[in-house]
Amino acid sequence: MTTPFGRRPDCAHYYVGWNDLRSAGLPHLDSGYADYHLRSQIDALKVRRISVDFYTPSPLLTMSIRWLSIAVDTARPVAEPAGPMLDNPDTRLEALFDRNIATISAINRGRRIRTLWIGQLLNRTALTGEESADWTTLIRKRDVWPMQARLNPILRERAQALGDVYLDIPVGHFSSQDFADIGHFSAAGSSKFAMHLAPLVQAACRR
Repeated sequence: MTTPFGRRPDCAHYYVGWNDLRSAGLPHLDSGYADYHLRSQIDALKVRRISVDFYTPSPLLTMSIRWLSIAVDTARPVAEPAGPMLDNPDTRLEALFDRNIATISAINRGRRIRTLWIGQLLNRTALTGEESADWTTLIRKRDVWPMQARLNPILRERAQALGDVYLDIPVGHFSSQDFADIGHFSAAGSSKFAMHLAPLVQAACRR
């Protein structure tokens, strides 16, 4: 195994759940989330050679080149999911989530790397209302945290069964000021998250 800086990692940390939940309710849910989530990241992360950050002195030329780039790019833009909002948790997704945890853990175990898991925390104050939560298109805002709160115990139980480490950081330790949006931390929230996480990681990864 080739390692950066000439050292094999002792631990690998995974903070997961929200991006998995994004695929909930898809009529054709593939096991690697490759049909929708992975493809959508091309534009979400602005990694096209010519993307929304490309400009020329002419607005018309700028838009024309952007449109042409998308028209000839082999990575096609992905359409947002369409369909009814979920009324119940997606048990297909939960089963894939559980399976993917086991797969990642097995890869790390084969490389003698200890696996640490952290369940996703979300801004519960912002998650109210009947409208779509945007990132998780087919889930109403009010249902996002309850569905995420189902994934975290799945993660904890699978991690413990595999002999991995689950780092429990209670969502109640965080307020709306700790988030910049539904799920990304503000600077203050990032600092608070790191303060909770660092001693747990140190204890789990000490050899």
